[in-house]
Order: sequence, then structure tokens, then C-alpha cells
Amino acid sequence: MIAHVAEAGEGSGRVVLQLGPQLSGIALDAALQLARSFRSEVEAVYTDDGMLIDLAAYPFAREISVAGAIKGPIDTVDLQRRQHRTAAATIRRVATAAREAGIRFTSSVHRLDATTALASACAERGPWNMVALGEPVASHDRVKLREMFSTVWGTTGFILAGPKAKRTTGPVVAVVEDIERFSPLLRTAEHLAAATASATEVLLVGHDPHQVVEMELQARLILNDEAHINMPITTVSHGGAAAIGAALRSLGAGFVIAHYDGIAMPSEGEDTLLAENLEGPLLLVR
Repeated sequence: MIAHVAEAGEGSGRVVLQLGPQLSGIALDAALQLARSFRSEVEAVYTDDGMLIDLAAYPFAREISVAGAIKGPIDTVDLQRRQHRTAAATIRRVATAAREAGIRFTSSVHRLDATTALASACAERGPWNMVALGEPVASHDRVKLREMFSTVWGTTGFILAGPKAKRTTGPVVAVVEDIERFSPLLRTAEHLAAATASATEVLLVGHDPHQVVEMELQARLILNDEAHINMPITTVSHGGAAAIGAALRSLGAGFVIAHYDGIAMPSEGEDTLLAENLEGPLLLVR
């Protein structure tokens, strides 16, 4: 599937920004940048499944200070009030950023888990949605990501930002593991790069040096046919997500585009997620 987002007013998709108590500034910037490049709009979906309130209501639940002092029973009414204030403040922050970027913005709050809320939002206006996860992602989110990719349809991909993410500027790098997907990934990278006057580069990834050499030969032929003779190509033939992340950092990558459930971003395993190794946002396409 190509990484496409519907334009504003088209009614068949938009950038859906999933929000929670924590918001990555890079994830927000990436969502707005993507919406601007596709002339799309942003819908913020703030999710709170109510689990914290339910747990706090147990008679044995206690509030513990940062210093470790037990303060006594939890006031669930006050806790709920604080959660509402956090949600309102987060949505205001996103609304302000969208307004300053000239992007149409809407928002909603759901007492649902994030996956269910996103599936519902994307089903309402599909199929050309792009989902941006507002909270920083880490290795323990692998199961959640796998669930989202298998459950949230009507979307062409997900934007992630790891804890080391600090910029959206820099070359847009397409990570290619299958030469059949080379051209679609390159077109997406060039589309994003054109919107920010950034360079476009390619990182070829394979299981062994022989495979990577064959991929590079084919990639050069494709680039020659498409008049991209001088397109920079870097290769990685071992090391998984850690080696790929190191290569992308050495390139000073801004946006990185890759396919989900491959060498760069496997759905299974114990390795760190590629997004954790990046200094910019990661766009994962199906």
C-alpha cells in the first residue's frame, strides 16, 4: 500500500493524532508536517480508558508521593478533574500548533483504549488516514503496535517518535528491504522532502552482503530510468535495528520511512524498536 493521506475536505481520510497524558513534541511536529505536505487536516483523538480511575476506586488504593510517603486514600473525583485538565491542556497545545501551521484541526475525547478509539476514527473516514502516535514509543510498546497494525484499518501507516527523537529536519530517508517496494517508498520520501525543501536519500537493507549488492544494482537501474542518477544510496547488510539506526543517525536523517514487519521493524522479537534508535520521526507503512 502507498503512504497516502487524503486532502482536507476530501472526506476519505486525514492525519489522526492519538493523544494521551504525554505528548512528544517531535510526534506533534511530524504529524503537522505530514498534514501540510499532503494538504490534509489533523484530528486529535485523546484516549483515556478509565483504568486509572477504576484502580484508584479500590479501598486499598493509596496515593504515594515522589518521596515515598503514603498520603492516604485517593480522591477519585479530584483525580478525574486533574485528568480532564490534562486532556484539555494537551488538546489546546495541539490546536494552537495546528492553527499556527495553517492546518484545519478537530478533536475528540474518548473513554476507550487507544487501539479501539483509533480503529473507530479511521473507519469513519477511510481509507486514506495516517495515524500519528503522540506519546513516545519504546520496546514495551511492540505488542501495542502489532495490535494496532492488525486492528486499525483504513490507514496507510503510522508515525512514531522514540525517546531520542529531537528533530524533523534533515534528509528524508527511505529504508528499502524489498526492491519491489523501492519506487513507492522513494515517491513518498520525495513528496515529504519537497514540502520541507529537504534532500532525499535511500538506505538499502538486506540479510547479507550479496543480497544488498544485487539490490543496489537494481536500484541504480531504477534511479537511472527515473532520472535520479545522483541519488545517495547507503547499505546495511547485518545487525538489525541497531545497525540500521546507527546508519540513519550517521546520515543525520530527519523523517525515516520504512515498511512494518521487516528487518528494520519486526513485529516480533526482543530487540529495541527502530524508533528508539532514531533522532527523528519514523513513518511505518503497510
